[in-house]
Amino acid sequence: PHLLAGEASAYYHGYVLAEMAVHQTRAHFLRRDGYLVDNPKVGPELAQHYWREGNLRTFLEFIPQLTGEPFSAKATVHEVGLTGQALHDATERALKAAASAPKPSGPVDLDASIRVADGVEVLAEMKKGGDFVKFASTFRDAIKRREGKL
Repeated sequence: PHLLAGEASAYYHGYVLAEMAVHQTRAHFLRRDGYLVDNPKVGPELAQHYWREGNLRTFLEFIPQLTGEPFSAKATVHEVGLTGQALHDATERALKAAASAPKPSGPVDLDASIRVADGVEVLAEMKKGGDFVKFASTFRDAIKRREGKL
C-alpha cells in the first residue's frame, strides 16, 4: 500500500509502468542512434508520438507508435540485469557516440529565459532570444571555477 494512505496503493503501479516505458523508449533511441544527449531526433519524436495526441490513445497504444514494439518489460529487465562493468561500458559507448554526433552549426534558440543560481549567486543567465552557447559556456566556467579547474 501507499506509505501514507492505503486508498492510493494502486497509484504506485503507474510509477512502475512509466519507468518501464522510459526504459523501452531509451532502448529504442540507443539501439537506433547510439546516444540520447543532444540527439536532435529525440524531442520531435517524443512530441509526435507521446505528447501531441494527449489522451487520445491509451498507454499501450502510444509506446509501440514510437518504439515499433509492443509495451513490455524487456528493456527494464535488461537494464536492471546489467553488471556494473556492463553499465559502465554502455555509458562509455553512448558518451562516445554523443561526442561524435554532429553539433548545431548556428545559434541554438530555446525560446526560453534561463537562470541558474545557487542561493543568491547567479551562475549563468540567458534572456529569451539570448545566446545559448554563451550561456552554456558561462555555466560551464562557473562549475569549473568551483572545482578549482579554472
